[in-house]
Amino acid sequence: MRYYIDIEDRQRHSFDCEGIELPDLEAAKAEAIAVILDVCRDAFIGRMQDELTASVRDESGGMLFRAKLLLHKERLG
Repeated sequence: MRYYIDIEDRQRHSFDCEGIELPDLEAAKAEAIAVILDVCRDAFIGRMQDELTASVRDESGGMLFRAKLLLHKERLG
């Protein structure tokens, strides 16, 4: 089945127009988490607070899963 993984932060929303063939929803969930972890390496640089969301859609556009990653940095001392 083809799944689509959209990424958004507080400033941008990136829609997946191509999708990826995966065997099932569990594989799509794992892929969404891998994508959000990869994107956060660049997206969080220089920001004190932010969040990223990866949403998985099916071929009909139905939302199946959402993973959210939050970052809050504090300067101590």
